[in-house]
Amino acid sequence: MQNRLIKFSSNLLIYSFIAAVIALAACLVCPNAYAGPLQDGDLVVIDAQPGNIPIGYLVYDVVFPGNFGEFDIVNQTGPNSDAGVDSPPDFPVTTTVQFSSLSLTVQFSDGTTQTLDLGDFSLSADGESLDGMPFAVGGTSPQPVEAMLSGTLSPTSITVGSPPVTETIDASFTAPTLGGPVSIVPEPDMLLTLLWASFMALILSQRLRRHRNQQILVISAGLGRAFATTLAFAALLFPAVCAAAGSTIKQNTAVTPGTGVAGVSFVNVTASGVPIGTGPSGIPASNVTIKVAPTCTVGAGGPVAGEADATAVSITRILGSTDRFNFEIPGSLAQGTYFAQVVDTIDGFAGGNCSILMVKGTIPILNACLPTSSMGVVTGTTVTAYVPKGSWGSGTTGVGAVEIEPTPGGSSAAIATASEVNSCAGNPATGQVVCTANNTSVYLISGKTLTNTLTSGLTGTASFSGGACHNCGVAINALSNTAAIAGGLSTSPSGDGVQILNLSNNTFQVPFKTQQKISEDISIDPGRNLILSPNEANNYVLLSTNSATGGISGEFDRAISTGGEPDSAAEDCSTGIALSSVEFTNNVYLADLSQNVLTPGSPAGSWTSPSTLFDITGTSLPFSAGTSGISVAQGSSHLAIVTGEFGGNTFAVLQLQPASGTGGANPTVVDWVVGVMPNTPDGAGFSAGFDPHTVTAYTSPNTGKAIGLYADWAPGTPKFVGVIDMAAALAATRAASPNNHQIAAGINLITSGIVTYVAVP
Repeated sequence: MQNRLIKFSSNLLIYSFIAAVIALAACLVCPNAYAGPLQDGDLVVIDAQPGNIPIGYLVYDVVFPGNFGEFDIVNQTGPNSDAGVDSPPDFPVTTTVQFSSLSLTVQFSDGTTQTLDLGDFSLSADGESLDGMPFAVGGTSPQPVEAMLSGTLSPTSITVGSPPVTETIDASFTAPTLGGPVSIVPEPDMLLTLLWASFMALILSQRLRRHRNQQILVISAGLGRAFATTLAFAALLFPAVCAAAGSTIKQNTAVTPGTGVAGVSFVNVTASGVPIGTGPSGIPASNVTIKVAPTCTVGAGGPVAGEADATAVSITRILGSTDRFNFEIPGSLAQGTYFAQVVDTIDGFAGGNCSILMVKGTIPILNACLPTSSMGVVTGTTVTAYVPKGSWGSGTTGVGAVEIEPTPGGSSAAIATASEVNSCAGNPATGQVVCTANNTSVYLISGKTLTNTLTSGLTGTASFSGGACHNCGVAINALSNTAAIAGGLSTSPSGDGVQILNLSNNTFQVPFKTQQKISEDISIDPGRNLILSPNEANNYVLLSTNSATGGISGEFDRAISTGGEPDSAAEDCSTGIALSSVEFTNNVYLADLSQNVLTPGSPAGSWTSPSTLFDITGTSLPFSAGTSGISVAQGSSHLAIVTGEFGGNTFAVLQLQPASGTGGANPTVVDWVVGVMPNTPDGAGFSAGFDPHTVTAYTSPNTGKAIGLYADWAPGTPKFVGVIDMAAALAATRAASPNNHQIAAGINLITSGIVTYVAVP
């Protein structure tokens, strides 16, 4: 019996040694290679050299499944470090280390590559992590298969761990290749622990062999010591194993990416000190709740005001006890800033702090009725306007990406294009920008980078009072993730048409042949599945669309009387009040689409709804070429901006009705004011741009204000963007009657904060 126990004990320790060696070998050769396209959550840890000190990670995030992905850089230093949470810490650098001079080269499945720099990333809410630009990954789009990141770090003298130790690191870094043949090499302390455990297992085994004649009690004591040693080894190698129930985990300051759209985007909370067992084979993601609220829910006895909870979709272990919890932003959240807390009452852990989440858009915002006027806007922590350098009659190429918020002009950049660009539109769900050239070129832009050039099927020529074009403008349908491009179509009865571009896979649908000429600026109402197209022949055309594909399914025409030529479309999509500017007059046409009736017909149907022809009176200020450009700041303000074109400096702000009409009531303009744009910073007089109308509007995600953007073309190309606080203009002191609907001449629009200027690069 005694010999059997000795043999059993000896074999047990030998097996322990073999297991330790196998574990060591597995750690040394275990590949982190990704066969085929990268998957959501694939990542590599970024180490500072020398010393292999982990400071963050590069991750591929699919933020809009089936549509868009991006590469994000999560900075785990400073406030995101976890020194003191674990022993040893996973990300131990308590000094805030900033990334700069970045170069990210992405290889795609079709053999193409894209190289991004720091300008293609936006700073996250934590002030140190970087959110990447989105790119299409749906359908037949090429998929990313490999990513290589390098850059510089500062400072190079850093504090590491608890108790703190000062280390000097290199100023430059190169991360392991994401998707390449990378092997996971254990931390130095893990290697030492493995070797030490293996050595101790051998010693104990040999001692037992030399003392076969000892008493069973001695053997049992040896087994007890061996078992205790194994437990100690496990605790050192996997510190999170010993995390107690009810443990507190430390979350990063902000989610990744830092912004998203409610009900659409997937984001992640990174946290350290998470008990082991999380992930696909451990704690189910369904056990984890993400509490999202306007205030941090830590310590709350129950749900707080405005709280909306989500269930984790997946859990990914990054390093040691650091995990990422992936979840979809609850669709009930309004636009604004929130705080997310990870809570798992089943397995007994919760965040001891919250992570900042900015909801930059909501389902109503995705319903935004976006026009094809010249400028596109992408909103988020940073608001960027995309200003075409060309028009239908101009030969200037390129686009100016102009930062409007939070730092006017801060990260502005020029984007080169091969052909003249006439208009751009931004997708409020993804941030992707689509720009059209006067020929058949279509440019896709993410951040400050031109990512793709496509060719439309609009090979005819559309002609307007302000010029001619193949591609004449673009509007975005965020709900179907499509873009509508209006232009010439030689095979169409009218000579015009609209072609739908699927932004999930960058493919075009067959162009729709319109019976009527198209508008200079169409507008899309995604919620009502309509494209608005009032044309210069006084026919307000509605095109019905498919809610899933964005494809055009029918045409509905309506002859209207305006006293001039309808020029461009806009709509307050929250109420269904559709508008059209009327060139060569001071009029604006309004129709209430909430009371609309569509009557099918062949080759086109018809539509009716209550309508109004509104005259902008009470002013002596003329519009150059009459009311031409028009746009609505989507949201709760119900404010529209109206401008002239081809020179002039007048603008109007219209206060639209706050709700949809009923009982056949005609739509109304509640109040209005007309103002004059002040001289630009170079002292020159402001001059309105050319077709297709250099104006747009948006609601600020940072301040909630309705903002009008109006580009100055005094030198023949856009030089400045005028940023107009629309509510402030409406509230400004008025001139005396009969001009009581214009801003008083004594009001300085610059010093009063009504207008600011940002230069176009």
